[in-house]
Amino acid sequence: MSKPPRSSSRSKSARPNGNTAFGKPPARPPGKPGGKPTSRHGNKPGGRKTAKPYATGPKPERVAERPAPRRKPLDGGALKPNGSVVMGRNSVATLLEASPARVRALVVEDTPGSARRLNKVMDQCREHRIRVYKLPRIAFEQRLQRWWGDGDDEGGAHIDLAQLSHQGVFAEVSPKAQPSIYELAKRYKAAIEQGEKPLVIALDKVTDARNFGAILRVADGVGAMAVLTTSRHSAQWSPAVGKTASGAEATVDVVTVPNLVNGLTELKKAGGWAIGTSDAAEGDYTQFAFNAPTVLVMGSEDKGLGQVVTKACDGLVSIPMRGAVSSLNVAVATAVVAYAAQHQLSQCSPTRAGEGGH
Repeated sequence: MSKPPRSSSRSKSARPNGNTAFGKPPARPPGKPGGKPTSRHGNKPGGRKTAKPYATGPKPERVAERPAPRRKPLDGGALKPNGSVVMGRNSVATLLEASPARVRALVVEDTPGSARRLNKVMDQCREHRIRVYKLPRIAFEQRLQRWWGDGDDEGGAHIDLAQLSHQGVFAEVSPKAQPSIYELAKRYKAAIEQGEKPLVIALDKVTDARNFGAILRVADGVGAMAVLTTSRHSAQWSPAVGKTASGAEATVDVVTVPNLVNGLTELKKAGGWAIGTSDAAEGDYTQFAFNAPTVLVMGSEDKGLGQVVTKACDGLVSIPMRGAVSSLNVAVATAVVAYAAQHQLSQCSPTRAGEGGH
């Protein structure tokens, strides 16, 4: 017995599964594969992108990676500290005698004859319990290079470490505490009240590091109370200064001021006389009577004394030149005039006057 035919009057919506005719699913809205609707704001129709789970709360902490262990450098691990170096046997020996507390360490190039050549310096280090590093040549130069940085001195001149006469030894030193201009003026005035005639050397924009070091050596030789210089446009402390000064930087106070005229004014108030050197002076230094507390003012290597500094001086002297060259090097000129001035000032001192019957 055959089955009766299906009735076509039954609606499509009455089908249990809600499908259309022929059992095909309804058409999906246009969009990405898989039927997900698209929107420029995210994965919801007409909405914004769903926030990540941690967007509204604290972000997960990242685990810090352990840094790789640092290798100990061949030169003993000395970083460039706030200080400088003093090179050479005589310079280091003078520093150890004058200011052993400033010496942080002594670095020696380990050669067959170093112990014999540096016997005196090594004994001083043992006496003051100063650490000594004996390094091979490469490590020695590496450690010295840390102090020089890019190899330029304070005056801008390039320094070749291979040409430095370090003599296989240098001392790492801490910076020296320098007095202020007011402290210097107070000491200057106190010395005058005791009957002394102190000498101070002032520098107007002396930029060369070697000249500055040589002037420090001159100041130590004549017994000057201090060297006055400016904080700008002037040579400052560097290993080149220490090498040329040959230990004098440990015995001579260097007072730095922003303006040299103001520094001269303070010393003049304390009782000093500012005497400058200039080619335009009417008389030379041999004709000048240095019989009062003196502040000897020296000009720069190329321009000499500035106009403002010249006006601040109480007197001017020149150095007679007999040859074709018109002037001396500033360090040499300082030595010539400073020794002449100190000779006359010492003749006027109370002790010398009492001995000579003046």
